Amino acid sequence: MLLTRKTQVHSRLGAKPMQADCTLASVHSILEFETGIVGVPDRRTGFLLNIVTIDEAVRAIAHPIIARASLDDESIFATVRRAAVAIAQKLELDARVRVAYFACDLNPHTRVTYKRADPALSTLTPPAMPQPTFEITASYEFAASHRLHCPGLSDDENRRIFGKCNNPNGHGHNYRIEVHCTVASEDQTAFAALDAAVENEIMRRFDHRHLNLDCPEFAALNPSVENIAMVCFGYLKQALGNAGLTARCVRVYETHKTSAIYPSGHELDHSPQAKPAL
Repeated sequence: MLLTRKTQVHSRLGAKPMQADCTLASVHSILEFETGIVGVPDRRTGFLLNIVTIDEAVRAIAHPIIARASLDDESIFATVRRAAVAIAQKLELDARVRVAYFACDLNPHTRVTYKRADPALSTLTPPAMPQPTFEITASYEFAASHRLHCPGLSDDENRRIFGKCNNPNGHGHNYRIEVHCTVASEDQTAFAALDAAVENEIMRRFDHRHLNLDCPEFAALNPSVENIAMVCFGYLKQALGNAGLTARCVRVYETHKTSAIYPSGHELDHSPQAKPAL
């Protein structure tokens, strides 16, 4: 079983706490952390771990580590790793539970997650996990129009299947794309590389475009949110790989109610808000 707990902490870190080199700036803000706990619930209480205990540990341990790092210019990856190790040492007093991951939302758009390879067997403390796994998540926004239409179907069939979305002149969305990546090491250029890949591969292709008319990717492919997610992942996988990152998946929101994740099979945790398109 996995229990997740989000803990908000008032901090001196600001709305944009991360610098280009993945260090933190010392200004005012509210930080949000997420702790993932795996294990077996207590038979008497039904708790995996009391959420009050998690909050107390995060506020007492993780927050001071993050805050201090803003003064020391420490890499955010090293900082989150130190916080995760300290949290695990505090919470894993009972053999029933393990800390599966620890995440820090750096601002409304980005997140760094420290994950252990096998929380059931390993510990977060070195040397049991000498090569930690980091995941970074960032969210972006682009505006585009499209028309849902299949040339192989009759006009009546297209209208019946796609309704208003089959309007001959198309319609628009403010799409939000979340990109989830694995970082092999404490790469201080990871977020800059991710930003560059999204700008070059997604924004320049699709932002303020009519997907059917302006984008060859959708000349013969119906630009549903499912297909948009698949196409975006294909472009980002190669670009991020060239930058030393591993694309885990993308999630494209067509509206706040409808999104598609590609590839499938990923359970995504809390996702950041979108960076507006420039």
